Amino acid sequence: MRSGSAVWHLFLRSRLLYLLAGALALATFPGNNSADKIEFSSPCSAPVHLLIHSNPQSPDSLHLLPPSQTSIAVSDRGGRGEVIAFPEDPDHSLTVIPIADWQAGQSTTHSAELNPPIQINLAFWLVCPQDSLESWIHHCESDMLSAMAMWKQQGAGITVGKYTINGVVITPPSATAAATPISSIPALSNDVVKGYAEFTCSKAMELVGAVDTSSGYINAFYVQEVHGQSKFGEACLGLIPSNNAVFLGCTVSPMLLAHEIGHLLVLQHTYPKSKGTSAGDGINWRDFTFTNNNLMFGKIKTDATITEGQIVRLSLESTSVVNRGYGFHHGSQRPRPVGARNGSGALLGNKDVPRLDFRMRPD
Repeated sequence: MRSGSAVWHLFLRSRLLYLLAGALALATFPGNNSADKIEFSSPCSAPVHLLIHSNPQSPDSLHLLPPSQTSIAVSDRGGRGEVIAFPEDPDHSLTVIPIADWQAGQSTTHSAELNPPIQINLAFWLVCPQDSLESWIHHCESDMLSAMAMWKQQGAGITVGKYTINGVVITPPSATAAATPISSIPALSNDVVKGYAEFTCSKAMELVGAVDTSSGYINAFYVQEVHGQSKFGEACLGLIPSNNAVFLGCTVSPMLLAHEIGHLLVLQHTYPKSKGTSAGDGINWRDFTFTNNNLMFGKIKTDATITEGQIVRLSLESTSVVNRGYGFHHGSQRPRPVGARNGSGALLGNKDVPRLDFRMRPD
């Protein structure tokens, strides 16, 4: 007869084997080890941030694709969904990858190609005293460079393709050609300078009609004063059918050009610590948290930031200037980028996917 101790050890051993066999069975059960893979056509020189969403609802997940890597595996999901890619590489812009079916319980691979950058064209019009034309030229070019640096640093995917000053196409210096000389840039007529130097939005349509604007450009008018203030800017939305012009005073801060273009990109004013009332699209700003260095803060000056939620909106909203027939955005668009997509996922908001204040990287 075996001792009680021996019987107990036999029992433990058999129980252990049973549990091990069960674990192995679970490990080999179809779908348990399944993973879904996102595979990009070519590597990026900088990280790509991924927001993954599925419907029926699964928890939204955040992932980081390191530089030079072309694929990433994520835990098994089901239903349809999408991957929103936020590249830090300025050679690319926000990309939405629709997933028709994640095929729960199966390993699936979804191919993707990142969108190229959104190239906008800018036309500067210097409605200013002629004796300061050269300084105004330097001012508008400096503001443009500040905007481009911010868009690049924040991963907005926006760059400037071409720009003109008072109708002259500006050629940057290269190894084979000199830069466009300032002397070749004419001043606007005295009638325009005198009539619109002190600007209000009631004059917006008249001023646009007073110069020879070209199609495919966002027009930036630098005037002496906007609503009586040389440091103010305005987009005058709704007063110009094309909504493709901004107006800036002669002493605006370096970020105000980018800020006013932000309005053309359908970005509203933000308020630090959600201090604000319902405004635009019925959004209750008390539900959001923005910092006072966000690009769309009304008093922004330098070192502006922009959230990934705002990048989604400016890139995909149909009324954004990049999607209104100017040909700036070359990527495929999501049919309904803004709409009722709220659910249990904490990253989603009622009006935007993701929320307007959603941030994947710290400011």
